[in-house]
Amino acid sequence: MANTFKLPTDQGDLAPYDFQVELDGVVYTVGLRFLERTQRWLYDLSTADGTVLLQGQPVLNAYPLLQRFQDGKLPPGDLRAVATSEPAREANADELGTRVLLLYNAVQ
Repeated sequence: MANTFKLPTDQGDLAPYDFQVELDGVVYTVGLRFLERTQRWLYDLSTADGTVLLQGQPVLNAYPLLQRFQDGKLPPGDLRAVATSEPAREANADELGTRVLLLYNAVQ
């Protein structure tokens, strides 16, 4: 049975930030930043030792954020941005973690 949990996406003052999270038993570093020019949130994913796996990927509503990449070092579960309202509208600068949640569906 899959276990879904919310990643900590409290952006505060919109400065880029990183946090570590355990996904399916492995610790990863997630980086989030809001790009003013495109009005879009981007994410990075690294191993705990700093090896970059993904960089500058857009956070898109209801889109599998990891499944399109073929890399055995990536978490095996499903990472998605889920809008709690207005699903067709992407998260603006102050909505990631409030109106739009970043959820991970674990396989273990």
